[in-house]
Amino acid sequence: MTATAPARSREAELESLRLALHGLLAAHRRLRSRDSRQAGAVGFAHYRLMAKLREVDGQTVSHLAAAADLSPATATEMVDALVTAELVARERDATDRRVVRVSLTPRGRRAFDAKRARFIAAWNRELADLDAGALEGATLVLERLTTFFERL
Repeated sequence: MTATAPARSREAELESLRLALHGLLAAHRRLRSRDSRQAGAVGFAHYRLMAKLREVDGQTVSHLAAAADLSPATATEMVDALVTAELVARERDATDRRVVRVSLTPRGRRAFDAKRARFIAAWNRELADLDAGALEGATLVLERLTTFFERL
């Protein structure tokens, strides 16, 4: 006769989820901090901004800020750092000299693409043992939590 573990209550599972979310957010903060210390590399703090440029190059900082869900001041600081690292360049718009556009440099494209490839490979390795149903359930929970935080 085998003993089975007693089922945990819904309240206990919700608390486990809450603690797991706190752990996830803390790990993400540590990753961003650790990753930002690599000079000239694409850190996760810059990743979303560069991803928006990879989708549509030649955007203004204000458009980038909105697309990457950043404040204009934060986007400007990030662009400054990326210019210094020669990953992006600022250029005056050809038709309206008042407008400054930001574009990935060839080096920036290569660095971003390499970072994305490493991230996707690690992501796939980490989640390889989960079936489609588990991934669908996790996605549902994360989407629900996003809505929860937006409503708070």
